[in-house]
Amino acid sequence: MASTEQAYPSSGAPALGRTLFGGAVGSGSGVVASSFQYLLTGTEQLRVTAYNTDVDLTVSLVARVYRGDQPSIQTHAYELRALAGFTSTKDFPLSAGALLNVRVSTPGSGTLTLAQLFVQVQIISGSGSGAVVVGTILQGYCDAFNELGWPGTPLADMHSGRGHVQTRGFNNNTGPLRAEMTVPANRRLIPLCGSCTFTASGVVGNRFALVLVTNFGGSVPVFQSAFDTAITAGQSTILSIGLGTPLNPSPVTRIVTLPFPNDLEMIAGQNLRIYITGEQAGDAMTSNGLLVREWFDY
Repeated sequence: MASTEQAYPSSGAPALGRTLFGGAVGSGSGVVASSFQYLLTGTEQLRVTAYNTDVDLTVSLVARVYRGDQPSIQTHAYELRALAGFTSTKDFPLSAGALLNVRVSTPGSGTLTLAQLFVQVQIISGSGSGAVVVGTILQGYCDAFNELGWPGTPLADMHSGRGHVQTRGFNNNTGPLRAEMTVPANRRLIPLCGSCTFTASGVVGNRFALVLVTNFGGSVPVFQSAFDTAITAGQSTILSIGLGTPLNPSPVTRIVTLPFPNDLEMIAGQNLRIYITGEQAGDAMTSNGLLVREWFDY
């Protein structure tokens, strides 16, 4: 959708795009657009790419172009439907002239919070797979309270900012008995805290709790820690981890905080687990949750 408004350039302002509208750049009257303006021939488009982890939502795009041949300002308003769990991309046409400003927002995205939607806006020449990127003008996280605007908003990478705090959760598995989390594809995260409850059956035997972080595929250990006091038959123990926590067992409450790194940044494919050695028949592990700080990582 596009709308047009009349523009009345100042007679003392430097010319804008006279090569496009008949004349030499720098001569005559005109308007000053952005400090880093793009002169468009009418063959360029805006390519909008959205990476979304929340719910299906709409990304709103508004672009204003100065038409020196009119003279007028044309406003383009577009929408991209960003599907949850997917990367969505769409190209939108631009009229000839000078690009004044671009605004990206997410109307009606009340549930969207920080670092759940990453948006990139590029000016391209051509279309489809054969398009040439002329410039990247916007790139960063966007939500209901944090819009993106060009000029003004600096380009940010996917690892910028505080990330999105969410419950990623442990999966309970056996062989050995464990609560574990594997970083999913296209994600980077820092485990903040988490716990699970281990309940030993009535079968006699000493069990020991350990923390293990492995590299890709779970085959190469990169961090290990342990609680060397045995958990015996019939005991139920909460096993906890947290950023920079030392070993801190409580024999009365049966809560054990296991040693954990202060700033463990994990990438896709790496695995974190709390597991048991010396497990016996009937032993059980229950996840209480894992809180992480997470970013996109494409």
